[in-house]
Amino acid sequence: MTQANLHGARLRGVDLSEAGRRKADLSKATLTGASFSGARLAGADLAKANLRKVTFPDVDLAEATFSQAHLESADLLGAKSLISQQLRSAFTDQTTKMPARFPCAEGTPAQRA
Repeated sequence: MTQANLHGARLRGVDLSEAGRRKADLSKATLTGASFSGARLAGADLAKANLRKVTFPDVDLAEATFSQAHLESADLLGAKSLISQQLRSAFTDQTTKMPARFPCAEGTPAQRA
């Protein structure tokens, strides 16, 4: 599925593994505890989404936007094509798992809630 519009959807704990959501609108969606294992979220709009406790193993996040997204306790370790600039205005905390190559990976979150 491409260009899916799930703006404001409430999908807590849902398993979206292997989902194709290229350029999906997930802005303001509540996806707490969701799993996106292997999903294709390139170009997705995740602005202001609640992504607390979400896992992104083997997920393509190229050009995805996370403006003011809540990533507290999220696991971004296995995310593909993610760059630190994408998370500049996202909310993280000390439990957010960041890729080692990120400047904020060693205990300095991008922004605390």
